Amino acid sequence: MPDPEEEATEGASRSNEAREAARGMHWFLRVVKWLAISLVSLAILIGVGIFVLDTGLGRRFVADQIQALEFETGMKIRVERIEGSIYGRMVLRNFSVSDTKGEFLFSPQMVVDWRPFSYFSNHVD
Repeated sequence: MPDPEEEATEGASRSNEAREAARGMHWFLRVVKWLAISLVSLAILIGVGIFVLDTGLGRRFVADQIQALEFETGMKIRVERIEGSIYGRMVLRNFSVSDTKGEFLFSPQMVVDWRPFSYFSNHVD
């Protein structure tokens, strides 16, 4: 016949083991939860960024970034304004390209139809 004291000790150790396992599982679930929240937050942030780039402020930012490009050869690109959608048909106003000798290409209006997201459907446009 088993000793009641041994049964109590054995039951307590099983209870401790169960608590440790539960504590470990809670830690794992907490990490998974925060990782999921972080990934969803990052996806939302990227989505908002993509949306904002297609506003007037975003198009001005893109034009400024194009203008800030400086190549080793001294070539510079200038765009005064972007009209339309940067994810589709857009019009570049006062587009110019220059090098160290001066401007060699100027267009008062350049129409560009560019669809960057078509790449995800195996199409380069």
